[in-house]
Amino acid sequence: MKAVSFIALFLAFFYIGKAQNQTDVTTLKNEVEKASNDSVKLEAFRRIYKYYEYTYPDSALYYLNKGHDFFRKRGYKRGIAFMLTMQAHVFETRGMDDWARKKYNDCLAMFAELNDAEGLAGAYNGLGMLEGKAGNFDTSTKYFHKALKLYER
Repeated sequence: MKAVSFIALFLAFFYIGKAQNQTDVTTLKNEVEKASNDSVKLEAFRRIYKYYEYTYPDSALYYLNKGHDFFRKRGYKRGIAFMLTMQAHVFETRGMDDWARKKYNDCLAMFAELNDAEGLAGAYNGLGMLEGKAGNFDTSTKYFHKALKLYER
């Protein structure tokens, strides 16, 4: 009897949690639509990415591509660069290292043009991770040192 009660309680929490998550993602999508400016919209896209990042990476990429297209049409380079960084991270976690490397390299020039030290550091850190996974430890260390110097500013 205790086992049946435990299973029933577990299932109840599972379905309540699932309903709550659906509400959360709907709220996040509404935030993107209602964002008052590009910075707020960027943060809303970032939150959707974080929501889907590990559980549904294809959905994360879908929304990152939507964000990339939106910011490209608006000419908002900071938004484009951050969309590329987040896309790179999704590719990296899925083992698609060549795609991740391309995205990280694409955003480096944008972050440099924007003089965005934090964005540059994040991209260099990502490249360092990729090089480390590939066994290129000298190159990896150089990227990590670049990232560290930028983070220390």
